[in-house]
Parts: sequence; structure tokens; C-alpha cells
Amino acid sequence: MNDDPPGNHAWQWFGTLSVAPDGMLEAAWNDTRASADSSMSALYYSYSLDGGVTWSGNEQASPVWNSRIGWPNQQKIGDYYHMVSDTNGADLAWSATFNGEQDVYYLRIPRISSAFCRRPGQRLRAPCRDPQSLRLLDHDRLRDAARAAGTRSSRSTT
Repeated sequence: MNDDPPGNHAWQWFGTLSVAPDGMLEAAWNDTRASADSSMSALYYSYSLDGGVTWSGNEQASPVWNSRIGWPNQQKIGDYYHMVSDTNGADLAWSATFNGEQDVYYLRIPRISSAFCRRPGQRLRAPCRDPQSLRLLDHDRLRDAARAAGTRSSRSTT
């Protein structure tokens, strides 16, 4: 499912996989491909409509963030990653450092019923994730809101 070029020395880590009731597979993971610095990661997303034989193009779903913020008090970012899929979308909990410390964030990845994916040779069309839904996230606004949130409810209490 990872579609970054071979030999770019990027790391893919803390992956999570979910299966919707209709069989659609969804994956999200951290990826360092957007930066030459291996401590700078972004969240990526991909899905499969055929049991994992083929996958959609990888979509960057977050701004880049530093996975080492919190060191040396916290030796690594917490592995608070979990995704649950339904026929209308996927709910994802994940860790990042947008506000200068380690927190858990939530992302809803919607499925657009009027959009269809069709593979060559298929007679049936299956509803798919809106490829623009992740791009519609205002990454700068997400980062600014996380910084401003401080101890408000958008922060993790763990």
C-alpha cells in the first residue's frame, strides 16, 4: 500500500488497519517521506476495495509534525492509534505534536456515496472515500487550533 519511491529512505510506522462492514480495507500510518529529517512525520491514508490486492494512492492526511517532541521526558510518541470503519466513513485516533507536546487527535474520514471507484473489468461500482476529503483539511488551521487549545477538551487527558 505504501507508494513512495523505493530508495528514498523514508520510514513508515505506527500503522493501523480497519475493515468496514462492506469489506473496504482502510489503513493509516505515520510516514517521513515529506521530510529529509526522519523525526518529521505526517499521517498518511490509503484504502482497498478488493481485499488488499490493490490500494488507492497514498494521501497525506496531516501536516508534518516532530515525533521527538517530548524527549527526554518521554522517550517516544505514544502509540495511541486506532481506526474503526463503517459504511459512511472511518474514525481515526492518532498521536501528533502539533501543539508542542504529545497529544491524541481525532480525524473523521468520510465516504462520499455519490463518488464511485471503478476498476477495469469490474461490472459493479463500489462507493469509495472522497479523495479530496483529506485535502480539504486546513492543515495550518489544525496546527494553530491545537496550539491554542492548551488544556481544553481537544487535548488528550492521558
